Amino acid sequence: MTEEKSRITAGTGMGTVSENTPAGRPPGNAPAIDPPPMVMGDVAGHDVQAASRMSELRNMLRALAVDRPDESPGQILRRLDTAQARLTLADSATAILARLHQTADGAWQASWSVAGLPPLLITADGNASYLTGGHAMLLGLRPTLERPTTQSSLPDGATLLRYTDGLVESRTRSLDDGVTRLRQHATTHRHLPLHRLCAELARDSGDTRDDITLIAVRTPIRPQFG
Repeated sequence: MTEEKSRITAGTGMGTVSENTPAGRPPGNAPAIDPPPMVMGDVAGHDVQAASRMSELRNMLRALAVDRPDESPGQILRRLDTAQARLTLADSATAILARLHQTADGAWQASWSVAGLPPLLITADGNASYLTGGHAMLLGLRPTLERPTTQSSLPDGATLLRYTDGLVESRTRSLDDGVTRLRQHATTHRHLPLHRLCAELARDSGDTRDDITLIAVRTPIRPQFG
């Protein structure tokens, strides 16, 4: 049995929800993720060994991010890649590391580095686009590779969605069809509360034969004066 919990970051109005659907199970609710920096990733396989490798990589990435908080997401992912290669934790893995920062005027900025599928940004007015910056090859292929970091402002009321490949990859459709389907469904359901949005996307877009994990963050709408 799984649980769902949404979190509002204290004093900011920023909402965060995670959704996890193990392979072969209907979409359900999952424990809330850790506070920023936000980490998501996946390794090949669905067995106990794959789960153990993913847990080791996740914990190592969190430790590296805490150890040097001034490093960019790309620098941290490179250090993770170097460490996992020496420890042979995984042949290859996807990962995304993102940091959120609130400016003095209350606006939000995100910086991220991606080894795998790009995050999806859905604005309040329905414009959905994949953030292709900060992208590099999977972890484990070239551990010495310099990994880029991209930074972007997040509009008020926008939803930033991170996900594993089970949400867009399927044995019955192409990857292009999967990412198009996700963008369309996310746009249609953008007004839903985050926990319902994640549940709808996992049910409508995902392949239940694969593990599916989503992390959604929504920026607050700032009051307008004057």
